[in-house]
Amino acid sequence: TTEVLTQDRAFASVHSQSAGTKTTIAMNIFNKTLKLFVAGYDGVLSVYEVNTNEGGECKQI
Repeated sequence: TTEVLTQDRAFASVHSQSAGTKTTIAMNIFNKTLKLFVAGYDGVLSVYEVNTNEGGECKQI
């Protein structure tokens, strides 16, 4: 059972356009869809949709 918690791969990924900027993230379910919020210390907020069925690259919305 601990193998699931120590996998060496990511389920979902995001390529941030504000590389080098310190960020804080949060996740929330909104309208039955998992969302990832990335708030940069530069004042930019990016919101991504996480595909919980397939994973992979998150879609920025």
